[in-house]
Order: sequence, then C-alpha cells, then structure tokens
Amino acid sequence: MEIGPDAIALSDATNDTGRAWADASAIGGGGGNGYFGSNGATGGNANGTAYAGASGAANASRAVATVNGGSGGAIGTGSVNNQGGDGGNATATVSAVTAGSGSPFANTLATGGNGGGIFSTGTGNGGLGGSATTSGTASNAGNSVVTISLNAVGGVGGPGVGAGKSGGNGGNATTSASGASSGGGSVTVNAGQFGGKGGTAASGAAAGAGSSSTMSNRISGSTSGTLNLNQSARGGAGGEGTGIAGTTAGSAGNASSFLAASNPGGGGLAGNPSSTGGAGGRGLGGMNGAVGGSAIATFTLNNAAFISGVATVIGGVGGESFGGNGGNGGSAMMSLAKATSSSGASVSANGVLTGGAGGTISSGGGDAGAGFGPTLTDQVDGDSSGAISLRQTLLGGNGGYSLSGVA
Repeated sequence: MEIGPDAIALSDATNDTGRAWADASAIGGGGGNGYFGSNGATGGNANGTAYAGASGAANASRAVATVNGGSGGAIGTGSVNNQGGDGGNATATVSAVTAGSGSPFANTLATGGNGGGIFSTGTGNGGLGGSATTSGTASNAGNSVVTISLNAVGGVGGPGVGAGKSGGNGGNATTSASGASSGGGSVTVNAGQFGGKGGTAASGAAAGAGSSSTMSNRISGSTSGTLNLNQSARGGAGGEGTGIAGTTAGSAGNASSFLAASNPGGGGLAGNPSSTGGAGGRGLGGMNGAVGGSAIATFTLNNAAFISGVATVIGGVGGESFGGNGGNGGSAMMSLAKATSSSGASVSANGVLTGGAGGTISSGGGDAGAGFGPTLTDQVDGDSSGAISLRQTLLGGNGGYSLSGVA
C-alpha cells in the first residue's frame, strides 16, 4: 500500500509600509488501505511555516499555521492479524514581528493524523496516532499588545479488532512559545499541549492508551509591561473497550505542567501552569472503566515587579462502564509553588486542585468509581517585603453513580 504523501506549506509576508498577514495550511495525505494480508500504510506528514514581518509606525503582523497529519490506512477484507497504518505527524512553526508599535499575533493548531483501524472482516492492531509539534515567537518594538497562542493535539489511535490485538496508542504533543515587547507592551503567551486519545477495541482486543502530556518551562517572554504566561497540559483519554468481561478499558494519559519563570524586561509577571488528566477509557460488554489520568502542576516565579501565580490541577474522570465497574477518578497534586519578589513588590500565589470524578455505571450491577480527594499542606509560598497573598483551594471529585452496586 502507498504511504500518504507529505504536505508542506510555507507563507512569508513582509511589508515595509502596511500590515503583514501570513497563513499556512497543510494536510497530509491518507495512507492506503490494506487488503488480503497487507498492512495499512502510514499517513503523510504535514508541515506548515508562517512568517509575518511588518515595519512602520503602527502596522500589525499576523502569522497563522494550521496543519493536520494524514490518517493511517485501514485494513479490511482478507487481512488477518495485520496492522493499521500510523497517523502522519504534524509540525507548525510561526513568527510574527512588528518593527514599530503595531500588534503582532501568532497562532498555530497542529493535529497529528489518526491511526488506521479495521473495517469489514479484517482483524489486527490499530495504528498509532501521529505526533503534533508547534513552536513560535511574537515580538514588537512598541507598546502595543503582543499575543501568541500555540496548540498541539496528538492524533487518535486506530481501533483494534480480535483476540490478542490492541487499539493504537494516542499520539504525543509538544508545544513551545515565546513573546517579547521592547517597547513595554503587554505580552501574553499561551501554550497548549493535548495528548492523543487511545484507539478503541472490539472482539477481544485491548484498547489503546491515551498519550501523557508533560510540559516543563515551554513558554517564556520579556517586557517592561505585564507578561502573562499560560501553560496548559492535558492527557489523552483512554480508548473504549468492548467484549472481555472483567478486563479494563484503555488507560488514560497523565498530565504535568511545571513553570519556572521571570520577566527579564522588568515588568510584572503572571505565571499560570495548568494540567488535566485524561479520561479513563469506557468499558462496554462487561469491561471495567479505566482510572482517570493523574495531574500535577506547580510554579517557581522570581521577579522584581509584582507577581501573580496560579497552578490549576484537575484529575481525569474515571471511565464509565456498561456491565462492569467504573474507574476511579484521577489524582490531582501540586508540589511546592512559590513566588518571590526581590524588590518588595506584591506577591500572589494560588493553588487550585480538583480531584477526578469516579466513573458511572450505565448498565448492570457493577460498582461505581470513587472520586479523588486532593490534599495540600503548606504547598503555596511567597517571599517579599511587600504584600503577600497565599491561597489553597481543594475540590474533591464526585463519586460515580451506580444502578445497584456500590456508589
């Protein structure tokens, strides 16, 4: 079977007298399907790059890249114990620059291709979800707003069919971003990283696992104005499983978000890492729901001017079950989060934890999943000769409901 063709998009816009907009869009081709003993082919990769540069007093720049990896080829009639094709990878890169006081805006969405599955009478493993990678910068020389928002989403694993086979695992996601203003404009940097969902399973196959998402200092910036750093990680959901009573659906991806940051430009700093565990896979036909993914986040913020830090953590929801037991909610944790001002500016540090909810029972007499109860003891800290505000907020996850078993 033929591998899906790659797709490459390059957009470069430079304007010395007005605004500059550059958009790049690319979609990889799908892999060929496999029949009568052949595997599905890998989906094509997609690569998009956009650069926008504007000069002049107040001219804006805009760089956007949207890319999707191609789907892996499926396997069908006459293919027994074969493999679906892996999804294609997606890569997006952007840069938005204004030499004057205009506002630059940079945005990406990269999505890995879905893994190939099974159709008709075929049996075999699902393909892996494709990976997604984004990176970019945005900057200006004036005092206008600078905004950069980048997101990467791993591809969904392909479904698996047949005893001893499995759905494909979700694809990985990676994001990095930075923003700067040499003229004191407000700078906002948003980076999201979302693990791919695991592939479903039927006829005795095991469901695929959701991809975990780990972010550690993936964003940065500088300005004499206010710097806002928002870093968000989410684990992929586990795949749905059908057919083997007493076994468990696909495992959820975990999530972690760690942010150590300052503002070299001398302005204020707001650092906000967040993480959300993936949902546990849903169990059908007597299978148990899977445990929700764990989540952890924290920050270490050091700055001369004012500091605000909020770590938000949400445990993954436990998997629902039809005829089995529900999955427990995922854990929500936070290591020591601290904000320090070296010049006596005000400091605010907050931690918000929500435990994962337990999985419900939608049919049968199985036990529902338990919600997770987070705990914190002096895990938020601040250091300044000025005002300090510290807060810890905990929300326990709801337990799942059951029709006749334990709730």
